[in-house]
Amino acid sequence: MTLNEVSKIISYIKAIYPNAYKDMTDTDMALVAKVWKRHFDGYSMQEVLCAVDTYVSSDVSGYQPNIGKIKNIISNNRHINDTDPEDAWAHVVQNLQGSIQNPNRQFKKLTKKEQQALGTPLALSMLGRADSKELEFQKQNFIKRYKEVQKEDIEYEMLPSETKALIESMSMLLSMDDEE
Repeated sequence: MTLNEVSKIISYIKAIYPNAYKDMTDTDMALVAKVWKRHFDGYSMQEVLCAVDTYVSSDVSGYQPNIGKIKNIISNNRHINDTDPEDAWAHVVQNLQGSIQNPNRQFKKLTKKEQQALGTPLALSMLGRADSKELEFQKQNFIKRYKEVQKEDIEYEMLPSETKALIESMSMLLSMDDEE
């Protein structure tokens, strides 16, 4: 979002919650706009405005929305159709056939989140060798880890874009160290 778009959203919020900003100077309002821009960089104005409207339409507190609440609404909207952990497990089970002979090929057929929850192609191969009792035990572990992966993705998504860029550059540096 641009600073101009952020300013429009803050003006919109100010119109709905006039007491929230009544004692703010222009300098303070400019700082508020810069902070909101930093946190919503990479988001569309429409997406943020939709989240503000969602907040406003269900607000009974009388307090204006804050960045965290708006990001939470956006995140919920973005993840409403996420794969259920049980369905993810079913997809893993579908890919067990052939996982003993070629775990890498089967592992690549899984979604990124499924791969993260399993860990490695070797884990998929081991599942392919498991009996039904062991498979049921591993299912519970997978579902728990899959939920953690979903939560981590949501938390990462809510970080400011500058923080994400820093994390990604640090990850690249660390992976370069691993190659040496």
